[in-house]
Amino acid sequence: MCYAYAPDLFVDDDQGYGHVIDGGTVPDGNEQQAHEALRICPEGAISAAD
Repeated sequence: MCYAYAPDLFVDDDQGYGHVIDGGTVPDGNEQQAHEALRICPEGAISAAD
């Protein structure tokens, strides 16, 4: 669900599991998309570090 919403931030592997691209570094300009992904992804699937 996360990568379906934010394909610039997440990718799925051969088994269908989602992974954060670039180790979780959000590219400039994608901050809003990242915050929205945090909101809509299933609870605990992703988290943000300060």
